[in-house]
Amino acid sequence: MVQENSYKIEQFDPEVLREYDIRGVVDKNITENTAYTIGRVFGYIVNEKLGSNNISLGYDGRLTSPRLYRALSEGLKDSGANVKSIGICPTPMLYFADYYLNTDAALMITGSHNPPEYNGFKMVVNKHSFFSKNIQNFQTIVKNNNLKKKKWFN
Repeated sequence: MVQENSYKIEQFDPEVLREYDIRGVVDKNITENTAYTIGRVFGYIVNEKLGSNNISLGYDGRLTSPRLYRALSEGLKDSGANVKSIGICPTPMLYFADYYLNTDAALMITGSHNPPEYNGFKMVVNKHSFFSKNIQNFQTIVKNNNLKKKKWFN
């Protein structure tokens, strides 16, 4: 018996969709549902752009990162992604894992240099930074696409 998660796809607060990442204040404009939605959208994008679904995933040592990681993982899996969890790590280690594991994309949960109440998400697709219009397009994808759940079978 497979238990469904209770996460929901939600619209993004436009303030969190930045030029080089998605970030905001946890429990204000970055929530577990935000992380789940990012997973669903990012998995959809990787599949549409590359026709593939292998994604490396890591998170930093912030206290809020593990719960965002759980929600993000579920969103990626529900998008049909094959998630390769790196676990807790610095961002450069995730970039290394993307190459070493030969994944199609990578996603890092990190607050970077921001104050502790912040957290965020950095993305790589096909070994290149994922930024600018690609990030701004997340809102459009949520509004215009039916992000159907897909199952990944090993």
